[in-house]
Amino acid sequence: MDATEKTSIDQTAAEMQVYLDAIEAKRDPDDSEIEAYARMKNRVQADRDALEDRYEREVTKLRDNYQRIRNENDRHDKAIEWKYGQMIAGLVKAKIKDKKLRSYKTLFGTVGYRKSAAKTTRNIRCDNATLLAWAEEHCPQAVVNRTSKVVSKGELPETCEHIWIEDTPATDNFYWKPAKVQEKNNEKQND
Repeated sequence: MDATEKTSIDQTAAEMQVYLDAIEAKRDPDDSEIEAYARMKNRVQADRDALEDRYEREVTKLRDNYQRIRNENDRHDKAIEWKYGQMIAGLVKAKIKDKKLRSYKTLFGTVGYRKSAAKTTRNIRCDNATLLAWAEEHCPQAVVNRTSKVVSKGELPETCEHIWIEDTPATDNFYWKPAKVQEKNNEKQND
């Protein structure tokens, strides 16, 4: 840096100082307290915003981690069911075969069978316009007039060519219900 550049920088710095002194002379003494207040409020708001941002990042991490662990647990559960489910269902069926019981209690929970109810469903083979035309001609009591005309499937006779009836028989569904005793044992061990 040569002498002319140094003189130029010094001259600019001196001019800036004169400018700042002029501003300082015009300031009200209360301005420093107001600025300090505003500066403190800005710092608090910046801390609050940083905390909110960190909170959102942590919640996102937790949510992602929770979902990952939950998916891993679901995969593990499906693997256990695939490997042991049919075998255990057969063993439980053999245990309760000659008894009135439908379940078997173990130390870790109850396994057994629940009977699902039989049900009948009425399925439509055609579009609504065709069904409506048929119902108006053959079965007017099945036509319900709300904001528009619709057909009540329950009112259609079994001889209607546009529906078929599907019967689902009652079935036994295998289930497992965890034991609450196990949870109490875990609580005692943690104490």
